Amino acid sequence: MMFKKRGETEQLLLSRFIAILIVFCVLIIPVKAQEVATGVNTVIIVNSEDNFDNAIALAISRDLGIPVFYTGSEEISRDVIAELQTGTYSNVKSVVLLGGNSVISTNVKGSLTIAGIVGGFEVVRIGGLTETDTALNAITYFYGPNMLEGVTLIEDTNNDIFSLSAHLSYPIIPVSNDNLNVFEFLNTTQIGYANIISHSENLDLKQKLHDLNIKINKEFYGSNNEVERSLQKSIRSLKDNKIVVVEKDKLPPVILNSILTYYEDEDNDGIDDQSGFGLEEFLTLNYKENDNYGIESVYFYSDDQRRLGKIESALLKIGIPFEAISYETSDDFVQNSIELNRDNAREINENFVERDNEMKEDFEINKEEFEKQIAPLTEQIKVFYSLQEDNLPLQASVAVKGILDTSNDVSTRWKLAHAFANEYMN
Repeated sequence: MMFKKRGETEQLLLSRFIAILIVFCVLIIPVKAQEVATGVNTVIIVNSEDNFDNAIALAISRDLGIPVFYTGSEEISRDVIAELQTGTYSNVKSVVLLGGNSVISTNVKGSLTIAGIVGGFEVVRIGGLTETDTALNAITYFYGPNMLEGVTLIEDTNNDIFSLSAHLSYPIIPVSNDNLNVFEFLNTTQIGYANIISHSENLDLKQKLHDLNIKINKEFYGSNNEVERSLQKSIRSLKDNKIVVVEKDKLPPVILNSILTYYEDEDNDGIDDQSGFGLEEFLTLNYKENDNYGIESVYFYSDDQRRLGKIESALLKIGIPFEAISYETSDDFVQNSIELNRDNAREINENFVERDNEMKEDFEINKEEFEKQIAPLTEQIKVFYSLQEDNLPLQASVAVKGILDTSNDVSTRWKLAHAFANEYMN
């Protein structure tokens, strides 16, 4: 309540009231409504320190638009769970853990499973005994017969090449001459094209692809540095509007529509060891080389906080949309991925919905082939379940009911069946 002082007029009182109201309104800071990615129904979660599983996820994410979050091996961040339960990605129905128990523990899966009861999402695990098995199982789960144009086959290279090759628009598979299951998979999945990455040309591999009527799209040969340079020139896409700059041998984050660039600074002197340029100049040149793509953001990741502020200040002064990000620990990396997925939610949502609609159309076109291939697997699951029912968790029973429920569309039954086989029968 306002009290008039002696001698105040009604008009003066009204004026003071208006002035106070204006100040009050100015002080109110508008709170932006939280963006919700309403169309995103699937996310992938990988170990924040596993380069290969991250590369598999990166390739699938670039193609299908699925956002990627990170976890520790033994414990998942409460912030990730909150994001899936009540945050930007609260419409998610399927959480896919990429990696076996040794990479993402049963504790993590258990925490997510409990969270899913509240959040309304199911948790499945896709992994394998080897890196190749994990890649094949992931491609089978997310795609299926006639659904994938091509793959990238990688022979004996380093982690950085795995991550760079994931930008070539095809899912990646590590191969060797004794990986017969890879060629059986390529035949069953009816792949049309393949990229090859290796230290030298492998005529035996090329002949096997020829025998399967698989055409070679791109080939990259040479030392690790030579292959990295060649890949760096080939991974740019017209869709890419961000640059992610990461130190060599470090895990790169999965950021939608981004170009991956590595720098090397082993002695922490602020100079890129390969080019000889200071990091400020290195980043400026990299930005200018890609500026015709309409670059909106440059994300620079470093575990050396001393240099970040200086570089960020220098690049912002010359108009480069730059963000310096410190990740001294894997926890920093996990937290940053949450923020990036949140900040880019609208773009992620649009990209996911577009590809999801395309995949639904392709599923419908190839429905007969899916039904044909899922039938024998369904029978195997029925037999396995009848023998092991007492030893299986409740989630397995729920999955089997979904697999046998013919009112579910074929893509749902396909994913449930392969997830079940991958987790419980292998």
